[in-house]
Amino acid sequence: MRSILSAFAAIVVLGGCVSAGNAALKDVTNETLSEELKEGMSMAEVRSALGDPIDVSFTDGGLSIWNYERVEAQMTAESFIPIVGLFTSGVEGTKTQLVILFDEEDKVRKFTLSDSDYESKSGLMAQ
Repeated sequence: MRSILSAFAAIVVLGGCVSAGNAALKDVTNETLSEELKEGMSMAEVRSALGDPIDVSFTDGGLSIWNYERVEAQMTAESFIPIVGLFTSGVEGTKTQLVILFDEEDKVRKFTLSDSDYESKSGLMAQ
């Protein structure tokens, strides 16, 4: 009986992990990012190092802004409770976001990396 419960617990724990977004941001910190990304790098060099951005936008002056995101999360405990999970379930974790501003010559002007708490709810009672 104990081994069955252990196996079920392992399935629940391993099955409850969610990751989405750019794989290049996995385990990235400001220190490790400063080794890969430098002011003055071209768009092609950034794309080679980090892959394609999840979003591209432009300033009023026409400068490009590239946005990279990654979410690492686990399913909430409510998600695993029979019937309750239908009404309120979701994931909680951390969202990492990298924003890069390019200058008129498509070179990195500045960038910022931030981490924030992430939560997404689903189900009939999600708010």
